[in-house]
Amino acid sequence: MHVCVSVCVSHRCGFLTIFSSGEPEPNGWIGAMTVEANVTLDTTSILSILNMLHDLQVNSTQTVTVLQNTLIADCLLYGTNTSCNCSTEYTWSNDVCYSFNCCNEATCKANVSYTPILCVPKVNVQIYGSVSLSSGTWGASQTAKLQGALAALNGFQNLTITNYRESYKIADFYASVNVRFMTSKLQGILANLENDLTATALANTSGMVTIVSPNTSVCYESSPVLTCTFMEAMTSAGWTMKRDNKSYVLNPGSVVELNNNCATQSIYQCVFTTNRITHAATTQLNVALLPDVITVVNTPPTGDCTQPVSNVSINVSATIPQSTEIYEVSWSYSGGPSTKLVNKTVNNNLVYSFIVTLSCKPPASTQNITFTNTKKQDRIKPLNIDIIYNGSIFCPAETAEVYWPNTTAGLTVTNVSCENGTVGYKSRTCNGKTWQPVVSFCINQKLKNVSNQAENFIKAASNILNKTWDTVNNSVLYKMSSTYLESVENLVKNIKVVNSTGVNSTNLELKFCSSGNCNMSVFNIGVSMNKTNGTLKTVAIKQLSDKLRPNNSQIANSLILSATLENNSDSSLEIQLDFPNELLNYTKPVCVFWNTTDGNWSDTGCFANVNASEANHTLCECNHLTPFSILMSKGDEIKDTDENLNIITNVGLAVSVFSLLIFLIIEFLVWSAVVKSHLSHFRHTAMTKLIPCILLLSGVSSSSILFRVFSFC
Repeated sequence: MHVCVSVCVSHRCGFLTIFSSGEPEPNGWIGAMTVEANVTLDTTSILSILNMLHDLQVNSTQTVTVLQNTLIADCLLYGTNTSCNCSTEYTWSNDVCYSFNCCNEATCKANVSYTPILCVPKVNVQIYGSVSLSSGTWGASQTAKLQGALAALNGFQNLTITNYRESYKIADFYASVNVRFMTSKLQGILANLENDLTATALANTSGMVTIVSPNTSVCYESSPVLTCTFMEAMTSAGWTMKRDNKSYVLNPGSVVELNNNCATQSIYQCVFTTNRITHAATTQLNVALLPDVITVVNTPPTGDCTQPVSNVSINVSATIPQSTEIYEVSWSYSGGPSTKLVNKTVNNNLVYSFIVTLSCKPPASTQNITFTNTKKQDRIKPLNIDIIYNGSIFCPAETAEVYWPNTTAGLTVTNVSCENGTVGYKSRTCNGKTWQPVVSFCINQKLKNVSNQAENFIKAASNILNKTWDTVNNSVLYKMSSTYLESVENLVKNIKVVNSTGVNSTNLELKFCSSGNCNMSVFNIGVSMNKTNGTLKTVAIKQLSDKLRPNNSQIANSLILSATLENNSDSSLEIQLDFPNELLNYTKPVCVFWNTTDGNWSDTGCFANVNASEANHTLCECNHLTPFSILMSKGDEIKDTDENLNIITNVGLAVSVFSLLIFLIIEFLVWSAVVKSHLSHFRHTAMTKLIPCILLLSGVSSSSILFRVFSFC
């Protein structure tokens, strides 16, 4: 872009020339402007005139709007003598420095007034590096050579040797410059230094990359976008997250979108790398937190309304881990006003205490405690206080390891009392008037700390399946197994694959495929899928299917396979799974997936390809990705929910029974006319005895079908 405008000050005229510098800003572009004249012009007057300019016509179709102007340089030319200076917060550009040898902040005596980008804003660029000598030790001469090499950078400020390693064979250094440079310039400097010192040099920079992130805290479980900009093409680009003194590798590329599972309050760093030079930028992402775990303790644990009282009072305490978030906390009855709560700190926890008064007249009211963060997001925790009314069926209070209060039939209560050195809780279910066995969820404190930081979670998840789950009742077992399956699937979804083909353990096998044509075997389950892009992640699980809710008379295969596809843009998908048949006497396979919403097996979107299956294998074809398995039965399953089939069956049976009754009536009416001999007497007697048997069988079949239909309604 090039614009010329006439400028006159007190009858002294010159020309204003605007050049685009190619520096985009959020609200526009930075332009370099020059004013030329054959007379001396006062810069203050020129700036005043520029302040009155708003729209500059570039050509017949384009207009430039001047938002702000700043004096960055001035030059004075007297014949062949030139004197140019940058303003206070500016320094010479790389073009001026390397072409005219005018660097840093010294007055330039060369005629640089026609250089498009004369001066640039000062920036703070840090260079952290190391030099490893092939022989000898580091001394003053090596420091001088390093200083001289880096001084060739425009805007060089200082050099500091920060550390010596390996008996003075390696020197770590820090240098600062106030102008961004081209990577090739630093590469050339390091290459010359390596030849001069017979050494290997590495460098990391900060201040070269522009990182853009939310400038305020973001909502909890949101998906913020972080963007890094670097004006050169590099070999690779990627992201890391730093939290609790540990680094985690995120997606490659210059833009990362954090999903709602990963957007945590951490330091995020983007890195651009080529050869032995790395440019990085960091930013702090602040997240408005919400408590993930809220521990509620009621004292007494239940409201006892078996005595003639109008209401009962319960002391409630809600505990959350210590947090940097400032919460607004309140509790309320359903539909009623809320009461604000104040916390107190106990053992690095925040404890909120209050008293709830409950009426002994049913129905029971519901109470909630609400945590609100600075983004006005809520985390609501129902109190679920059990009230035992007069005449209710309940399990009486008893002490079995710990105290278990009076509990209404069908409810499961928890107790946070664990043995010394362990953390967690214990639970117990009331079945009618009988207590079920105590189920302990207490684990060793050190084991919990290790599990929170365990890198090899696949083996940890596999070990869980080695333990017996027989101590819990079926309702708890089904919930635990379904939760386990969902947790493993979510863990696999969030794995970032970096040069790995998979992990194998006793009960879990994890495999990855990034090619377009995926064919692999996971625990002897053949997986085949064609895709245009993305990574297919599969995990096969043993010893879990028998713990999930069963499906009528069908028996589940002992293997479950979960498939996840990451970074894929295909509009439709199809996956083929070749399951081994473990029960050869069960001949009717059904391909199914685990429906997490219903907590049951479903065959929607999956079918068994009978033509392609073999006697000991079943080929399943599905159009979605979820946890898969096969169910086996000895014969065709009657679908009890098919009302049309039931109606047809019942009508057919009714017609048959009615016809048989008519036959018996006719036989009775014509008996004397048709029975004329011993042979005819024997024949008709046999038929009349056979008909009641058929009627009996029809009635049993009909009642059986009707029973099955109504038992599922």
